[in-house]
Amino acid sequence: MDQTLTPLDEINAALEIDEMTEKEQEELMLDLGELIFKGTIIGVMEIMDEKTKNEFHKLIDRNATQDELAAFIEDNVPGANEIALETVMNLTDDILAVTA
Repeated sequence: MDQTLTPLDEINAALEIDEMTEKEQEELMLDLGELIFKGTIIGVMEIMDEKTKNEFHKLIDRNATQDELAAFIEDNVPGANEIALETVMNLTDDILAVTA
């Protein structure tokens, strides 16, 4: 990956997002955001202790918003930001692998 470009720049170029309609761009960004969020959730669940997992499941059971879940993770899971970054990098690598 070119270190001068951000992952978003690389995804934009690989998927030719500039050539999409505004609606298509918005839908794609929402889909990518959801993939990143879900990938991050999976990653942090793997390192949570049982107490934290139980509290997290309670939030899910009460239909907490993504913002509430993200805040909980940030407050209770050391290294969550690194997991999110790793998720973004993996997604970027996957996109570049299939579009190259």
